[in-house]
Amino acid sequence: MVSFGIVVAFWLWFAIASHKLTAYPSSNEKPGVSVIVVYKNEGKNIINLIERALAQNYPNFEVIAIDDFSTDDGSAQLSKIQDSRLHLAKAIKDLPGKKEALSQAINMAKNPYLLFTDGDCMPSSTNWIQRMVDSVFIEPKADIVCGYGPLKTDETMLGKWQRYETWLTAVQYMTYAFSNLPYMAVGRNMLVEKESFVASGGFRSNAHLASGDDDMTVQSIFSKGGIVRPCVDQDAWVFSDGKNSLPEYFRQKTRHISTSYHYSMTHKLYLGVFALSQMVFWVTILILLFKAFSWWIIILVVVKWVIQMICHLRWMQFLGHTSVSKIFPILDVISPLYYMSLWVYSWFGRKEWK
Repeated sequence: MVSFGIVVAFWLWFAIASHKLTAYPSSNEKPGVSVIVVYKNEGKNIINLIERALAQNYPNFEVIAIDDFSTDDGSAQLSKIQDSRLHLAKAIKDLPGKKEALSQAINMAKNPYLLFTDGDCMPSSTNWIQRMVDSVFIEPKADIVCGYGPLKTDETMLGKWQRYETWLTAVQYMTYAFSNLPYMAVGRNMLVEKESFVASGGFRSNAHLASGDDDMTVQSIFSKGGIVRPCVDQDAWVFSDGKNSLPEYFRQKTRHISTSYHYSMTHKLYLGVFALSQMVFWVTILILLFKAFSWWIIILVVVKWVIQMICHLRWMQFLGHTSVSKIFPILDVISPLYYMSLWVYSWFGRKEWK
């Protein structure tokens, strides 16, 4: 079965890349870092994030918080924080997405490195900045560090699926980065050298897109010869809450995948083949079982699961998702339903930035 061979080939690739997973050693370099947060109606979340950001164990940083036309009291609450490292501003233009607000914050930044996160996020430790910076100064020096942004969810099947899908997305974008084919990062945890960002043209080439401030930045800087490096250190993780309902989740994912239509043909081909091979495999299995039960079909499925579980073990260990590995077969069966449902929803669902 061709789809079986393709799935196995991808997972072997992911397994080979997993041997590059490591916690980078501490660096003596302490460049200035500007933490940039664009927030909109985040209420208490933004207060908690800014307090954690200001508590970072790092000698030279500032925090820039841009209110992107919120209607709650988050901005008023932030104004009560008395810290010279915190700079507050309001977005000038109310446009779809947050690139305009990000550009405003980047222009305000006085430091050579920009560390992006979102208003509903929470760094896992007070060493977040330090560990992201450590990832830069490994030869060759990186222009972008792609951090990890796991989700906090409940124990419903939707919650477990969100954690699994977030983990699988990280496996892919980190594998591609390790293979010198980077295509994305997560905007809630991304460190960028400001000089490289400016040299790449910033958001000029993709200003018409409401999303893509993270993915297109990675691709723009890489296209100019920039180095993209993943960071998996647990002290550098940035958590955010998962969605509580399927419609909310699909709206979020639709915004995310809208940028993928603007990826290079190589990335669209690779990512598309991976998703399609999963769908074709399970559809074929169901058709064969519907026609006539056969033990060789069950054996094929079990072999696929065993190979994948062996290949993803190191990823699970480094990215902290050994808990969902216990129900991996169920999540693997759900994956083609997810791909098909998301594709349909992306055509008929709403595309907006919350």
